[in-house]
Amino acid sequence: MLNYIAKAKQSLLAAASIAMILFWAAAQAFFMLRIGQRDFKEFMLPFTACCLLLGATVALSPFHSKIIRFFRYMLAGFCILFAFLSVIAYLYYREQRYRFSYTDVLAFLQSDFYESYYYSSAHIFTPRNITFTFLFMALTLLIIKLGASAFAHIAMNLKRRIALAAVSSAAVCVAFILLADHNVVKTAYSTSDDYFKDIRVFREYNSTFKDQLADAAYKKEKGELYVIVIGESACRDYMHCYGGPAENTPWADALREQPDKVVFENAYSYFSNTEPSVIAALTDSRALTDMLLWTDNKDSKSIRQGIAAISKHQNLVSISRRAGIHTAWLSNQTSWGIWDNRVSSLTNTADDTQFTISNLHSLRAELLPSDGVLLPLIEQALDRMDPSNNNLLVVHLAGSHAPYYHRYPNDYSLVNADEPKHLGRLARDRNKENLKNTYQHYLTSIKYTDEVLKSIHETVMRRIDGPAFLLYFSDHGEDFFSESPHNWEVFTWQMVRIPMFLWFSQAYQERYPDKVRSVQANREKIFTGDLVYDLYLGLTGIETKGYTEEYDISSEKYCLTPENAILFGGKQVKTDPGVIAAQNIGLEHVPALAAHRVNTLFKLKQAQASGLRRFEVDIWHEESGGRSILSVGHDPESMADLNFSEYLGQLARGFDFLWMDMKNLTEENSDTVLVLLNDLDA
Repeated sequence: MLNYIAKAKQSLLAAASIAMILFWAAAQAFFMLRIGQRDFKEFMLPFTACCLLLGATVALSPFHSKIIRFFRYMLAGFCILFAFLSVIAYLYYREQRYRFSYTDVLAFLQSDFYESYYYSSAHIFTPRNITFTFLFMALTLLIIKLGASAFAHIAMNLKRRIALAAVSSAAVCVAFILLADHNVVKTAYSTSDDYFKDIRVFREYNSTFKDQLADAAYKKEKGELYVIVIGESACRDYMHCYGGPAENTPWADALREQPDKVVFENAYSYFSNTEPSVIAALTDSRALTDMLLWTDNKDSKSIRQGIAAISKHQNLVSISRRAGIHTAWLSNQTSWGIWDNRVSSLTNTADDTQFTISNLHSLRAELLPSDGVLLPLIEQALDRMDPSNNNLLVVHLAGSHAPYYHRYPNDYSLVNADEPKHLGRLARDRNKENLKNTYQHYLTSIKYTDEVLKSIHETVMRRIDGPAFLLYFSDHGEDFFSESPHNWEVFTWQMVRIPMFLWFSQAYQERYPDKVRSVQANREKIFTGDLVYDLYLGLTGIETKGYTEEYDISSEKYCLTPENAILFGGKQVKTDPGVIAAQNIGLEHVPALAAHRVNTLFKLKQAQASGLRRFEVDIWHEESGGRSILSVGHDPESMADLNFSEYLGQLARGFDFLWMDMKNLTEENSDTVLVLLNDLDA
């Protein structure tokens, strides 16, 4: 009887082990299915592979030889690691709504440890994700232990044991073959392979970069200073000087009132990541003329071809040195990955190079200082320059790179952004609590950058008497409403809409009046970041064969229009909704256009920035504190805490037409509403 009970327990344990193995395999297959191709074949391949893999691990448990035990432990470790990676990949997909791609690899491995760590902690290794992942890993270990207990006491002779070992080993081989054929595994392998191939290309590029002979270049005039400030992750949509709702750019706001400064209204970055955008800006590569730099396909091979092609072009630093210009580069972005990151490689070709941080040994937030640390370094760099010679100073900011709350000092006052009035429904969504905080931190990082730019400008004005210009542009934009703020795979136009300013000294205006007039005349024209090189050659007057006047926005021959302006991948600027609106506003053959449901200050400012002068707004009649008011909002759940009178006060640019859609007008409140409207009208 006892023997029967023991056998029954053993059979029950074995059945439970098999059921859990099948459950584990189904779960793994589901995770892979969600981030791969969604068909039955794609589910059955990993399901079969996972069954064989975990089944072989358990089936080898009766063996006690050191070799087989070592093999079994290796398999068990692989199963646990595989469980960890598949769950993390699945959770990342749920969080971001797209599969881990080549551009993610660039974003991680071409950034420093600090940035990668904070991005991972914010989007991947969140407390919830870590908890779920470790629970699933614990389940994997439990299944292995349960299966080992179930099969360890099975009586088998030597031949059966050998056969079981052979079958288990074969199952492992088949599992690996099946997994290798799976879309997700193939993608992971090809992505990693693509990246490390690029690394080899980068290293070959870096080994010859400093020795690369630049084209012949000549600069006649002397005693000039050129300052280029490269920003980070700044989108003009969120800047007050471009119509943003929060007052976060007081210095840039003042630029519009001063004739020696120019605010470019329609500048775009070439790409949505730093490395391709900056390299494209500082080389003579152009999407308009160099077909190797873009393709209609956005796969890893296309990106790799585009990046590799840029290395064949002349660059701004080398051509300046060839023209006898002393070059200095100051960077508040780490020099980590100097042999892997061509921006760092380009930096080190300058005559005078300095990073605020030489390398990273830990992940402490204070290791990446706020951009104010660059100000004394700028003073020192100017001290080392010969004012009788021509000098170029490039300053690379950390700007508004995530995490935004580390881009300004701890005691810096936050921008007063009334989230409900700016964001409407999003501000009331409990699931978007992090977004509200992110919004304020991002606006504050832009304000701090505005102050840094003001200080840089004042320093240059104070230190230079001769011709000088200061050019600022951001490497790319940012769409923090997106789950992935600047990933090309989930492209939005906010990711490439960038700010761009230009200041001229009085001596420069007197020496080059035609250039200044052309820049001012062209300030509203489309400009793409890959044309910075031509703009620099035009502003400096460097004579070299790589210059194309039609792509220089400081020339009267500048020819870029919405119809021919393109970015990476052949993306056409004319498809930007803001450009479409601007082109159609005021045309006689186009019906009057009005922006619909403009119920937040953010949307109102963006509609105004696009040139729209007709708006539709939803209004509710409410009783508050014993008095009747009109509030902005479509329904009670989306009210923005925005009084309609305050809304009207924000129509500073005027309007041609305002459609007020009363959402709760009744016979009982109609007289009160009419009185309120008449009071506002008066």
